Amino acid sequence: MKGILPASVEYKLIWRKAKSLTPADLRDLADAGSRFKVLGVKDEIVQLLMASFLRDVDIDILNSDGFSAEQFAKSLQGISI
Repeated sequence: MKGILPASVEYKLIWRKAKSLTPADLRDLADAGSRFKVLGVKDEIVQLLMASFLRDVDIDILNSDGFSAEQFAKSLQGISI
């Protein structure tokens, strides 16, 4: 925030604790993504929404064609939302 707000402005940044991703969370996220696609929402928008809930997953991972099941499982380790 330094350089964005005037020096006279007092502020405090508080980081919320990350919530661990549960199997139910992943199921619900996949369900929501599927429903958006059925409704005609563009893939790019669905991917952006999903990536925003999956902290350590970015659009490149979601678009990857050569991602094996083992690589995918490894990438999910430690993910939090």
